[in-house]
Formats: sequence, C-alpha cells, structure tokens
Amino acid sequence: MDFLSYFWPICILASLPMWYLIFNKKYMQASKVFVDLDDDLLIAHVPLARVFTRFAKVVPKSNIDRIQIAGNMITIFSKSNHAIDVWIPRKDFVELAKQRALALCNEVDVVYVDR
Repeated sequence: MDFLSYFWPICILASLPMWYLIFNKKYMQASKVFVDLDDDLLIAHVPLARVFTRFAKVVPKSNIDRIQIAGNMITIFSKSNHAIDVWIPRKDFVELAKQRALALCNEVDVVYVDR
C-alpha cells in the first residue's frame, strides 16, 4: 500500500489528543485560562497552553486596556492595540472564564458584542 492509504488514519490518530485537550473538563477551568501572576496576567489562549504554560502569553495588567466578549470568544486588548483571542469551546464554561477575566482585570472597559 502506498502512503496515501495511511494518510487519513494517521491524521485522525494525530488529532485525537488535541480534541481531548479542547473538550476535557480538567483543562477547561477558568483558573487555567487566566492565571494571576501578581502584576502580570498569564493567558492560556490555546488548549495546549492550558497544559504547558510556555505556550501561554504573559501580559502586564497595567497594559490591558479593554476586554471584549462575543459569544465563546474573549478578547484581551492592550494599550498598544494588540489583541489576544481566547476561544472557549464549551458553552457552560464561558461564564466562568468571563467572570475570572473581569475579576483579575477590574479597572478595564468591557465591551459586549452580540452575534
């Protein structure tokens, strides 16, 4: 058999760990997405960053300008107009993540976007 006959089974097997990281409740905790580091905020914006923090982004809290909430997406804007999108795949987790983000960044503007 040639390579192409093995291609799709290999792709499916390779994507299974990522689906586990995206939808597992163990990694879908608000304390894993937004981590308080005193003057900084560690944002685990991708599922892999919720397991390995070296893939996460660190933003100084004083540099956060506003938070935009639109459906399952929470976007953190800095004063230099850089944005970090955090996609929350589970509907039951969005409210907890939103509350955590607002609690850690209490002096920022909040924008709600209806879809």
